[in-house]
Amino acid sequence: MSHKAILTYPEGCTGCRRCEIACSEHFAGKVQPSISRILILNFSEGLIDIPLVCRQCEVEVPPCWKVCPKNCFSRDKNTSSVTINLEECIGCGKCVKACPIGAIFLNSETHKAYKCELCITENSSLPPCVKACSCNALEYGETPFDASKESTPEKIALSLTKKLIGGIK
Repeated sequence: MSHKAILTYPEGCTGCRRCEIACSEHFAGKVQPSISRILILNFSEGLIDIPLVCRQCEVEVPPCWKVCPKNCFSRDKNTSSVTINLEECIGCGKCVKACPIGAIFLNSETHKAYKCELCITENSSLPPCVKACSCNALEYGETPFDASKESTPEKIALSLTKKLIGGIK
């Protein structure tokens, strides 16, 4: 079974961070990439940039949802994204640790968990981060995401580094 999510293509990412800017403007009304729900991770001394964003785990009860002591997680009926009820969130960080790819963060100002919720609006069928990406490193599309098989950003970066250097397996 597949669902909609933001798909990432690290080999296309230039590290421009337009996606982080678009996300922070959408949610906070200001340019503050540190609170973006998408994160660009840099590896190999600046050679590789990996977009990190929640893949909206397809399993009935995602790992983040299972560990939440306040039952703050639910699935949006329209987008199928996994959402967090911030009014109920106590900022314990258990969901951050449970995320298999590290795509849930604690806000340094509010001390609440936050993650990508796809932010599809009536005015747009694409999330702002995808619209802002000019290098085709992000796409809003169907994915059969299985959290138990997902690779970490570190493993993806290592694989891309080996490809850049060539000959290393």
